[in-house]
Amino acid sequence: MRGCSRLLALLMALLFVATAVPVFFLYNLAQVITDREAVKQALNGEELLSEVATAMVRQELENQPGVRDLPAVVRESEALQAALDNLLPPGWAASQTDAVVDAIFNYLETGDEAALVVTVDTGPLVEALRGEAGRQLVLAVLTSLPPCTTELPNIDLATGQIDIPGCLPQFIPVDLLATQLHATVVLVIDSSGGTLGSQVLQFNLLDPNIPGTAEARQTLQRLRQIYLVSERWSWLLWLAPLVCLALVFLLGVRSPGGFGHWLGWPILATGGLSLFLAWFSPYLFDYGLRVAPPLQQEGAVLLVGRFVRAAVEALMAIWLQRVMLQGALTFIAGLFLVGLGFIAGWMLAEVGPGAGSAREWEYR
Repeated sequence: MRGCSRLLALLMALLFVATAVPVFFLYNLAQVITDREAVKQALNGEELLSEVATAMVRQELENQPGVRDLPAVVRESEALQAALDNLLPPGWAASQTDAVVDAIFNYLETGDEAALVVTVDTGPLVEALRGEAGRQLVLAVLTSLPPCTTELPNIDLATGQIDIPGCLPQFIPVDLLATQLHATVVLVIDSSGGTLGSQVLQFNLLDPNIPGTAEARQTLQRLRQIYLVSERWSWLLWLAPLVCLALVFLLGVRSPGGFGHWLGWPILATGGLSLFLAWFSPYLFDYGLRVAPPLQQEGAVLLVGRFVRAAVEALMAIWLQRVMLQGALTFIAGLFLVGLGFIAGWMLAEVGPGAGSAREWEYR
């Protein structure tokens, strides 16, 4: 009978580890994805929108006369990147990313697809492009050009438009060229109905004109189901591990030393395995990003794709940090219980049978 109860206790201990480790990951994931403020704080709005705005401005510049034929080395230069980074006014990026986060969470909570229509105020960005930051952008483009040998720019005296022949003219001050070209860019912005000409950019995350919208809708619907279940019932995940641990205690513990060993080793194994998996998970995620198909490089599609990827990376970092913290605390608790078991067994053995040995405790 005693051997049978020990065998059952061992099976329950193994089952505890097998259920507790997934619960560590699933419960913390549920807590992260249902915390709106944690998501907002996790996203680096300045870095995210700087990257997206850079790609969108590059795309818009390439569609404009006089700059679309610039060599790729110019469009990818560090000076141009720095100038584009300066286009984002302070604090503007965080407010826009917060608006996207609110739209997604409003949909997850209500199921109303109208909540997925996001409005982004591009006015500060457009004003920055019209101002000195825009002129510095043009200057960065010009200074990145190779020097001309014989070709001269084509200047339209009636409009003041200057067409640069893919190189920097040597006999015209670069600041003068930058000022003239910037004036042309401002004229294009004012007369354009495109992305850069609008004060407000409005897009639907489920726009039917965007490829893959049907798949995106199905994904969001599944995410909403997961969100609702996680918000209401995630605490139930702990029931199975706790029941297993209680059965380990009832079936296996017969002495003070047994208390430490029967409970300590499963808890120690759970904490150690959780720490290892949380440490190894980012490598699997990086591999998944490398094999994933590239993002589409167009307007709102680009913005949504970059936003989703950045959100996943930021939330994964918070998620794994919580798992590692709880895993470390669990590992320490298990180590303490195992040590307590050894100490209790040693003390009872030292006291001897007269005061109650460990063997006698097992049958009390």
